[in-house]
Amino acid sequence: PLVGLPRYRHADWVNVSRQKFNGLVGHDLIWCLYCDWMTGVYALGAEMLRNVESFWCPIRFASGKKCENCKLDFPDIDDGWVAPEATMGDVVATLEKMYGAPATADLPRDQRHPWFGHPVRLTVEGKAP
Repeated sequence: PLVGLPRYRHADWVNVSRQKFNGLVGHDLIWCLYCDWMTGVYALGAEMLRNVESFWCPIRFASGKKCENCKLDFPDIDDGWVAPEATMGDVVATLEKMYGAPATADLPRDQRHPWFGHPVRLTVEGKAP
């Protein structure tokens, strides 16, 4: 990958299968298929955004309410991201601590971005790096 983000097999996220559910017909089936598809689109987008935020922009939001609301989707917001009043030096130090040598030195470049305290994501081939 060009910038080190993990690759995703989009079909693992965005697909539809609820047409196989017995008893769904008409507009119920259409809405259910839409929801099935949209859930995958949302989940893939959220996963990609989590990675971008954690990899390049681990800065907490100035709004405490926004941080509280975002904890579910960004679990490392409290224990990994720097405070909104921090400096770029703090950001660099955080990124080096989490992703720099020696923390990830033994991994190939495209696998050096596990989430803070989370296991490295599976690769597009479906196996751990």
